[in-house]
Amino acid sequence: VMDQNPSPRFLGTHMHPDNIPASFYTKKTKMLVVFRNPKDTLVSFYHFCNNNPVLPSGQSWETFYSNFLSGDGEQTSQRNSI
Repeated sequence: VMDQNPSPRFLGTHMHPDNIPASFYTKKTKMLVVFRNPKDTLVSFYHFCNNNPVLPSGQSWETFYSNFLSGDGEQTSQRNSI
């Protein structure tokens, strides 16, 4: 599919760099990696968790942040991606 698109080709993805095919590196494909400020990401995730009706809410920022740092709570799986 990508072969049919004219150069230069742009592809947006949320894949972790470890999941990008090895051919991207061997062919010296140019990549632009954008990271969001981790503090901003955590604050945004805090508001997402507290405003989502299917998730437990009412947790204070201090508790949420403490659980994030210690690896406890529902935000544990997000810790490795921030």
